[in-house]
Amino acid sequence: MPSTNRPLGDSQSRTHWGAPKRCRSLSLSDEAWDLLTQLAAVKGINRSEVFERLIRKATELT
Repeated sequence: MPSTNRPLGDSQSRTHWGAPKRCRSLSLSDEAWDLLTQLAAVKGINRSEVFERLIRKATELT
């Protein structure tokens, strides 16, 4: 089983918040995927960044 604790190195991506990024898997409807793609295009960012921002904003509202 691969380790979930990867050493931090220069090649690992980080978010705007300084948190390390990891590849994850999500199941989304085609409609949700298309909406995510549209939001990313409007903002000029990638889908992962849109999702990251939405989640962080949602946690601010709770």
